[in-house]
Amino acid sequence: DANMTTEQTEEIIDRMSAEDTKLMKIDLSGRKEALSSVAPDQIVKALSKLEYVALNDTQLSSQQNESILASLTGSRMRSLKMNDNRGLGKVEPHILALAAANLEQLDLGNSYSRPMAFLLMSMVEEGTVGLTPLQISAICTAIMTENTPLKKFVLGYSKLFSVEANLLAGALNRLEEVDLCQNFLSLQQAR
Repeated sequence: DANMTTEQTEEIIDRMSAEDTKLMKIDLSGRKEALSSVAPDQIVKALSKLEYVALNDTQLSSQQNESILASLTGSRMRSLKMNDNRGLGKVEPHILALAAANLEQLDLGNSYSRPMAFLLMSMVEEGTVGLTPLQISAICTAIMTENTPLKKFVLGYSKLFSVEANLLAGALNRLEEVDLCQNFLSLQQAR
Protein backbone atom coordinates (compact mmCIF):
# COMPACT_ATOMS: atom_id res chain seq x y z
CA ASP A 1 0.00 0.00 0.00
CA ALA A 2 1.36 3.41 -0.97
CA ASN A 3 0.36 4.83 2.41
CA MET A 4 2.31 2.30 4.49
CA THR A 5 5.20 3.97 6.31
CA THR A 6 8.82 2.85 6.38
CA GLU A 7 8.40 2.17 10.10
CA GLN A 8 5.42 -0.11 9.43
CA THR A 9 7.29 -2.01 6.72
CA GLU A 10 10.33 -2.48 8.96
CA GLU A 11 8.14 -3.67 11.85
CA ILE A 12 6.48 -6.27 9.60
CA ILE A 13 9.92 -7.61 8.58
CA ASP A 14 11.10 -7.53 12.22
CA ARG A 15 8.07 -9.52 13.42
CA MET A 16 8.28 -12.01 10.57
CA SER A 17 11.96 -12.68 11.27
CA ALA A 18 11.51 -12.98 15.04
CA GLU A 19 8.25 -14.93 15.28
CA ASP A 20 6.42 -17.80 13.66
CA THR A 21 4.02 -16.58 11.03
CA LYS A 22 0.97 -17.99 9.26
CA LEU A 23 1.68 -15.63 6.40
CA MET A 24 2.44 -17.42 3.12
CA LYS A 25 2.49 -14.52 0.68
CA ILE A 26 3.63 -10.91 0.86
CA ASP A 27 3.84 -8.14 -1.71
CA LEU A 28 6.11 -5.27 -0.70
CA SER A 29 6.34 -3.89 -4.22
CA GLY A 30 6.95 -0.18 -4.56
CA ARG A 31 8.36 0.21 -1.03
CA LYS A 32 11.43 1.95 -2.45
CA GLU A 33 12.93 3.39 0.71
CA ALA A 34 11.27 1.14 3.27
CA LEU A 35 13.60 -1.83 3.02
CA SER A 36 16.86 0.07 2.53
CA SER A 37 17.69 0.13 6.24
CA VAL A 38 16.81 -3.51 6.92
CA ALA A 39 19.82 -5.81 7.25
CA PRO A 40 20.08 -8.46 4.51
CA ASP A 41 20.10 -11.34 7.03
CA GLN A 42 16.93 -10.02 8.65
CA ILE A 43 15.15 -9.80 5.29
CA VAL A 44 16.28 -13.35 4.46
CA LYS A 45 15.10 -14.70 7.82
CA ALA A 46 11.66 -13.14 7.33
CA LEU A 47 11.14 -13.96 3.66
CA SER A 48 12.46 -17.54 3.82
CA LYS A 49 9.32 -18.47 5.79
CA LEU A 50 7.05 -17.50 2.91
CA GLU A 51 6.05 -19.23 -0.33
CA TYR A 52 5.28 -16.17 -2.49
CA VAL A 53 7.27 -12.94 -2.28
CA ALA A 54 6.97 -9.82 -4.45
CA LEU A 55 9.70 -7.20 -4.09
CA ASN A 56 9.13 -5.34 -7.34
CA ASP A 57 10.53 -1.81 -7.48
CA THR A 58 11.89 -1.90 -3.93
CA GLN A 59 15.35 -0.49 -4.71
CA LEU A 60 17.08 -3.25 -2.76
CA SER A 61 20.84 -2.95 -2.42
CA SER A 62 23.09 -5.37 -4.28
CA GLN A 63 23.86 -7.07 -0.96
CA GLN A 64 20.16 -7.44 -0.12
CA ASN A 65 19.42 -8.84 -3.61
CA GLU A 66 22.30 -11.29 -3.39
CA SER A 67 21.40 -12.42 0.15
CA ILE A 68 17.77 -13.10 -0.78
CA LEU A 69 18.69 -15.02 -3.94
CA ALA A 70 21.46 -17.01 -2.21
CA SER A 71 19.10 -18.11 0.58
CA LEU A 72 16.66 -19.99 -1.62
CA THR A 73 18.14 -23.46 -1.24
CA GLY A 74 16.00 -25.25 1.30
CA SER A 75 13.61 -22.34 1.82
CA ARG A 76 9.81 -22.60 1.47
CA MET A 77 9.78 -19.94 -1.23
CA ARG A 78 8.23 -21.01 -4.53
CA SER A 79 7.75 -17.66 -6.25
CA LEU A 80 9.95 -14.57 -6.21
CA LYS A 81 9.23 -11.37 -8.08
CA MET A 82 12.06 -8.85 -8.10
CA ASN A 83 11.42 -6.86 -11.25
CA ASP A 84 12.31 -3.19 -11.47
CA ASN A 85 15.17 -3.64 -9.01
CA ARG A 86 18.35 -1.84 -9.87
CA GLY A 87 21.42 -3.72 -8.88
CA LEU A 88 20.38 -7.21 -9.98
CA GLY A 89 22.96 -6.84 -12.74
CA LYS A 90 25.63 -6.88 -10.01
CA VAL A 91 24.55 -10.21 -8.49
CA GLU A 92 26.98 -13.07 -9.10
CA PRO A 93 25.78 -15.30 -11.98
CA HIS A 94 25.96 -18.52 -9.91
CA ILE A 95 23.61 -17.00 -7.31
CA LEU A 96 21.02 -16.20 -9.98
CA ALA A 97 21.42 -19.76 -11.30
CA LEU A 98 20.78 -21.03 -7.78
CA ALA A 99 17.54 -19.05 -7.65
CA ALA A 100 16.39 -20.52 -10.96
CA ALA A 101 17.18 -24.01 -9.70
CA ASN A 102 15.05 -23.62 -6.55
CA LEU A 103 11.91 -21.70 -7.52
CA GLU A 104 8.76 -22.42 -9.52
CA GLN A 105 8.39 -18.78 -10.60
CA LEU A 106 11.14 -16.19 -10.98
CA ASP A 107 10.59 -12.63 -12.16
CA LEU A 108 13.77 -10.63 -12.80
CA GLY A 109 12.36 -8.36 -15.49
CA ASN A 110 13.18 -4.68 -15.87
CA SER A 111 16.35 -4.89 -13.79
CA TYR A 112 17.74 -1.72 -15.23
CA SER A 113 19.62 1.21 -13.79
CA ARG A 114 17.75 4.13 -15.35
CA PRO A 115 13.97 4.14 -15.78
CA MET A 116 13.48 6.21 -18.94
CA ALA A 117 12.33 3.83 -21.67
CA PHE A 118 13.29 6.19 -24.51
CA LEU A 119 16.91 5.72 -23.48
CA LEU A 120 16.67 1.95 -23.78
CA MET A 121 18.84 1.52 -26.85
CA SER A 122 21.65 3.69 -25.52
CA MET A 123 21.38 1.94 -22.17
CA VAL A 124 21.74 -1.45 -23.83
CA GLU A 125 24.90 -0.21 -25.52
CA GLU A 126 26.21 1.28 -22.25
CA GLY A 127 25.52 -1.94 -20.35
CA THR A 128 23.16 -0.41 -17.79
CA VAL A 129 20.04 -2.37 -18.72
CA GLY A 130 19.00 -5.61 -17.12
CA LEU A 131 20.90 -8.76 -16.41
CA THR A 132 24.17 -9.41 -18.17
CA PRO A 133 24.62 -12.11 -20.82
CA LEU A 134 26.83 -14.01 -18.35
CA GLN A 135 24.06 -13.97 -15.73
CA ILE A 136 21.43 -15.07 -18.23
CA SER A 137 23.70 -17.84 -19.52
CA ALA A 138 24.20 -19.09 -15.94
CA ILE A 139 20.44 -19.15 -15.39
CA CYS A 140 19.87 -20.97 -18.69
CA THR A 141 22.58 -23.50 -17.86
CA ALA A 142 20.93 -24.20 -14.50
CA ILE A 143 17.58 -24.70 -16.21
CA MET A 144 19.18 -27.10 -18.70
CA THR A 145 21.32 -29.10 -16.27
CA GLU A 146 19.53 -29.01 -12.91
CA ASN A 147 16.30 -30.77 -12.06
CA THR A 148 14.68 -27.38 -11.54
CA PRO A 149 11.05 -26.85 -10.54
CA LEU A 150 11.07 -23.55 -12.49
CA LYS A 151 7.93 -23.19 -14.60
CA LYS A 152 7.61 -19.44 -15.15
CA PHE A 153 10.45 -17.03 -15.91
CA VAL A 154 10.13 -13.28 -16.55
CA LEU A 155 13.16 -11.58 -18.05
CA GLY A 156 12.28 -8.25 -19.62
CA TYR A 157 14.79 -5.54 -20.54
CA SER A 158 17.82 -7.80 -20.54
CA LYS A 159 20.72 -8.39 -22.91
CA LEU A 160 19.63 -11.60 -24.57
CA PHE A 161 21.26 -10.80 -27.90
CA SER A 162 24.64 -12.00 -26.61
CA VAL A 163 23.38 -15.29 -25.15
CA GLU A 164 24.07 -18.40 -27.24
CA ALA A 165 20.90 -19.19 -29.21
CA ASN A 166 20.97 -22.96 -28.51
CA LEU A 167 21.38 -22.42 -24.76
CA LEU A 168 18.60 -19.82 -24.60
CA ALA A 169 16.17 -21.86 -26.71
CA GLY A 170 16.92 -25.09 -24.87
CA ALA A 171 16.36 -23.54 -21.46
CA LEU A 172 13.22 -21.62 -22.37
CA ASN A 173 11.63 -24.65 -23.99
CA ARG A 174 11.83 -26.52 -20.66
CA LEU A 175 9.54 -23.95 -19.03
CA GLU A 176 5.77 -23.58 -19.13
CA GLU A 177 5.66 -19.77 -19.32
CA VAL A 178 8.26 -17.21 -20.38
CA ASP A 179 8.02 -13.42 -20.63
CA LEU A 180 10.76 -11.83 -22.74
CA CYS A 181 9.18 -8.41 -23.25
CA GLN A 182 11.41 -5.57 -24.42
CA ASN A 183 14.40 -7.79 -25.12
CA PHE A 184 16.63 -7.52 -28.09
CA LEU A 185 17.02 -10.93 -29.66
CA SER A 186 19.42 -11.74 -32.45
CA LEU A 187 17.99 -13.07 -35.70
CA GLN A 188 19.38 -16.52 -34.87
CA GLN A 189 17.68 -16.49 -31.44
CA ALA A 190 14.35 -15.43 -32.90
CA ARG A 191 14.35 -18.38 -35.27
